[in-house]
Amino acid sequence: MHHGPGGGGPHGEDELLGKVYDARLIKRLLGLMRPYALPLALGILVLLAVTAFELVLPYITKEAIDRHITVSGRKV
Repeated sequence: MHHGPGGGGPHGEDELLGKVYDARLIKRLLGLMRPYALPLALGILVLLAVTAFELVLPYITKEAIDRHITVSGRKV
């Protein structure tokens, strides 16, 4: 029976959906991921490198502007 918007809240949700963390399930999923460990690790490394570059780029731009842009021949 439906009791308005939201369906009555989270009552009994754990019984319906199971535990939030199941160690057996996690071990099984990690076992299934084993053949893809190297591509996954490489992907994470590339993601970290791209993120680092995106964080450093504004600083490099700032330094280029502050050190090398002049106004009518004078350093700013």
